[in-house]
Amino acid sequence: MADWIFLICYALIIGHELDAIKQKEWRIFPGTNLLPDQLGFQVFTVLHVPLFVVLNWLFFLTNAQMMATAKFWFALFAIAHIGAHWLCRNHKEYRFNTPLSQFLIWAPGVFGALYLVI
Repeated sequence: MADWIFLICYALIIGHELDAIKQKEWRIFPGTNLLPDQLGFQVFTVLHVPLFVVLNWLFFLTNAQMMATAKFWFALFAIAHIGAHWLCRNHKEYRFNTPLSQFLIWAPGVFGALYLVI
């Protein structure tokens, strides 16, 4: 059961990252916010490839102890991610105000918390 809860948390974060492209999240991050829009989009998108390679390796291809540790920290991240969005909510480029965007921010945190409790 815990594995399914974690997978849902992880899938929701991936969904959020897809939404983050639509919402132009690179305009909020220091560094990418200075880039022209098309380049910011490209950098933001391309950086997610190695990120997801590393996460998939940690969650599914390492030893049991490393997997458990990585999943624990990712679940904590999913919870803290809600706070990060709350802190950025007044940024002039913040666009995560739709019901779908809010769902894709809050739901991973809920599933991350459930994973930590189970």
